[in-house]
Amino acid sequence: MIYYPAWQYPVCGQIRVKYDSLGGPNSFLLLPTSTNITNPDGVGQRVTFVNGPIYWHPNAGAHPVVNHFMMKWGQHGWEAGWLGYPTTDEIVLQNGRRQEFQSGAAIYWSPLSLGIVGGAVRDKYNALGAETGPLGYPSTDEIWTTKYNGRYNNFLNGTITWSGPTGARVLYSSIRDVWAQHGREDGELGYPQSDEQIAADGVGHYAEFESRDAIYSVLGGAWRVPWKVLSVWTILQKEQGALGYPDAAARNNISQGIEWRQKFQNGEITIGDDGYVYFRHY
Repeated sequence: MIYYPAWQYPVCGQIRVKYDSLGGPNSFLLLPTSTNITNPDGVGQRVTFVNGPIYWHPNAGAHPVVNHFMMKWGQHGWEAGWLGYPTTDEIVLQNGRRQEFQSGAAIYWSPLSLGIVGGAVRDKYNALGAETGPLGYPSTDEIWTTKYNGRYNNFLNGTITWSGPTGARVLYSSIRDVWAQHGREDGELGYPQSDEQIAADGVGHYAEFESRDAIYSVLGGAWRVPWKVLSVWTILQKEQGALGYPDAAARNNISQGIEWRQKFQNGEITIGDDGYVYFRHY
């Protein structure tokens, strides 16, 4: 079939089938601005329209890619990039949209965010309920890290970070922020070794890290607990014991013989540089 804007543009094959199914010239794409163009891979094709193109590949089908999705896809090399061809049209979600690609990754859009999620990070995201879960929509693309050749995505309400040795782990709000203050995976804590979890008392939250340290949060505050302090606090039944939760950062003062001192809601723990442990309840 040939459509007539200012001049003739034949639209053929599966791209025409898709275009017609969307409403042809009366669709959101409006009129064609090119005929079928063979893509650089020599296999797929595209046709451009006033409001965006339709791409086709025999293994992916024909799908429009427009607006924010086209911009984000283009940033990653279009069909020649790691995403490959689109395998779906835009899928309407609650408060947003997504589009799937051959790599198994998806571009997500919401009025507040735009990002790509793929691989093990996406598996974790899906297991947590994707955009309807506690993380909300992705706010970044997948970002590579140097240590262990890892990856992470930021989301509106948290972060999923992945590496081969530690797997995909999720951190939220204040615990994530404290981890970031300590240098993320490249800092002294390393990668998270657990997801953020609800503490045994059902009130606070915590996550454990490669360093054997943990970060605990309650009532809006979050504090790193060094592993030597954590070992003593564990013997004292952690937050369910007499000391309660940490409520200040752990400090060290080697000049005064103190390796670690940390204040808790109802007392403090001190680790001396001689290996002695002191704790008091008040």
